[in-house]
Amino acid sequence: MMSDGIYTRQIGDRIRAHFINSKESIIIISPFINSKLIVSMAEKKVTNKIVIVTSWRPDYLVLGYSDLSLYQICK
Repeated sequence: MMSDGIYTRQIGDRIRAHFINSKESIIIISPFINSKLIVSMAEKKVTNKIVIVTSWRPDYLVLGYSDLSLYQICK
């Protein structure tokens, strides 16, 4: 059985590969998101239009489920 960290990393790698190879706009709908995925996409020179729909509930931000720095990156 895989540990949660390895499984999560594999999912992240697959998502990044999909975005990097995409030729169309990318829409991300996620109640919990941080800037790590978007930064890694920028490092790979993803030039597609990216739309992000998320929730910035105060309790999500306090618990670290979401990340306000994402706003500055996407702006």
